[in-house]
Amino acid sequence: MFVCYRYRDNPESLLLQRDQEITPRLATALRALHAEQPAYSAAVRLAKRWIASHMLLDYLEEEAVEMIVASLFVDSTMYGLPSEEEPGAKSTLHDAIDWVGPLTPQVAFFRFLQLVSTYDWTSQPLVINFNSHLTPEVIRDIETSVAAQRAQLKSPLVLVTPYDPSGVAFTRSTPPLPVWSRLMVLAQESLKLLERQLMKSDVKNVDVFQAFRPPLDAYNCVIHLCRGAVARRLYTLDDMSDKKVKVCEYQPKKTLSIFDYEPVDRLLDELRLAYADKARFFYDKYGGLLIGVMWIDKAWSTPSEFKVSHVNGSMLVAPSVAGGEKRLAPNLEAICQDFLIMGKGLVESVECGALVWQSV
Repeated sequence: MFVCYRYRDNPESLLLQRDQEITPRLATALRALHAEQPAYSAAVRLAKRWIASHMLLDYLEEEAVEMIVASLFVDSTMYGLPSEEEPGAKSTLHDAIDWVGPLTPQVAFFRFLQLVSTYDWTSQPLVINFNSHLTPEVIRDIETSVAAQRAQLKSPLVLVTPYDPSGVAFTRSTPPLPVWSRLMVLAQESLKLLERQLMKSDVKNVDVFQAFRPPLDAYNCVIHLCRGAVARRLYTLDDMSDKKVKVCEYQPKKTLSIFDYEPVDRLLDELRLAYADKARFFYDKYGGLLIGVMWIDKAWSTPSEFKVSHVNGSMLVAPSVAGGEKRLAPNLEAICQDFLIMGKGLVESVECGALVWQSV
C-alpha cells in the first residue's frame, strides 16, 4: 500500500534551512562582492553603526542590512544618469548621490540612506541579483508571488536573492512595520542633516556625528544608565577625549577577568521578558548610555481583563458600568520603580516626560 506523506514547514525547519543552506551561500557572495568592491565592507559598517546609534539594530537581522547595502554595489545604475543642470547652478549633495557610483564608503552610505527613505518597501521586493543569476522572467514571477502573499507577511522587507527567492529568510518576523517606518523617517532626516553639514563653507564647523545622535522625542520613557557600569562605553561616538585608556603593568590576580559580558544586555533581556506586552525597549549596543522605552498602544489604551498572569506592573481600575468586573491598567509609577529595582547599580534614573525617578 502506497502512503503519501505531506510535510509542512515550521519555524524551526525554516530557521534550519536558513542557517544551513542560505546563509553559507549568501556569505560567499558577499565575500566575493567585498573582494571586487573593497568599499562595501566599510559601507556596511557605517550603515550598521547608524542604525545602532538610533537604537534600532536589535530589531533587524544584520544580514538584511548587508543585503540592502549590497544592492547598491550589485546594481550601480539604479539611480540613473546625472540630471542636467543650468550653467552656474549650485550642486547639492542630493544631486551628487543620485548619479555618482558607490566607489567610496561615504557615497555608498549616502545612497543607503536615500534607498531606505525613498524605496516602496511595502509593495515592491528589493532584488539583489548576485552574478545576474535571476533572469528577468524569474524576477517577474517572484514579484507576482510576493505580491500575492504580501498580506500574510509580518515585515515590510522582502529581500530577494538567487539563494532565497522567497525574500523572507532574514525578514520573516523582523523588522516590524513601526520600527521600519521610523527608520525610513530617520534616514530622510539624516540625509537632509548631512547635506546641510557637508555643504557648509567652513569645514571646521562640520559635525557629521549629528546624524548618528538619536532623537528622544519619540520615546515615552528614557532609562539613563551609569556610564561606569556599561562595558562597551568606549565604543560611543561622543566624548572622544575620554577614550584614552591608561596602560598599567600586568599584575597577576587570583580572580579571573570577565570577558564578553555586557550587563546592559542582561538587563534588556529581563525587561523584555517582564514587559513584552506593555513596552518595546530600544538600545544602542555600541556603548549607549540610554534605553528608549515606547509603550505599546494596545496595552495602554484600554484596560485588560483581570488575570493573575497580567498583574505585573498593573493596577485595578473601577468598572466602567455598574456591576461590571474590575479590570487591569498599566501602573506607570510601579513600572518605573521596577526599572530602577531591576537595574540596581546599572540604572541611574528613569525619565518619563516631566517625571523623574532617581536611583537611591
